Amino acid sequence: MEASLPGAHPRLVPLLEGARLDHFSLLVRDREQAIQNLSMLTSGPFDRFEYTNTALVYGEPSTYTLHMALAPLSPTLDLEIIQLKSGRNEVHEKFLRERGEGLQHIAYEVEDFDASIAAFRAAGFHPMLQKLGGTPVAIYMDTTALGGFFVELIRKGFRMRDPATWPK
Repeated sequence: MEASLPGAHPRLVPLLEGARLDHFSLLVRDREQAIQNLSMLTSGPFDRFEYTNTALVYGEPSTYTLHMALAPLSPTLDLEIIQLKSGRNEVHEKFLRERGEGLQHIAYEVEDFDASIAAFRAAGFHPMLQKLGGTPVAIYMDTTALGGFFVELIRKGFRMRDPATWPK
């Protein structure tokens, strides 16, 4: 007999079955201040980088630059810090406007990227942010109604820290 929580969404567990938890992501207004604050929890190291992307954000094309940092929490789990530095990204802007800084998304590496996206869509969770052009390696799915955060699906084998895994 399977146990379930009262009010739990019955389709969420199967959607992530077999997925590997990759990272937790915090959206902040100031990356350096966040690193300073979080260094009380983890010694890092915090790898800093800048990422410029053109994506569909809530269905509209948008170009933006993020100041990011990654710190290992365990050998297989990272803490990601995101600061919207320039451009427009309504996913990040809306989150900061409505919720302030905090846990924005949880990312999972999935075995079959396209099938996972299709399964989330079929369950009523639609893309919020997806790269335009090239092979997509990650996508934000709108699971906000389940706990106030998004789920990011990551293509198997993609590693933010390893440029060799980035699409050509």
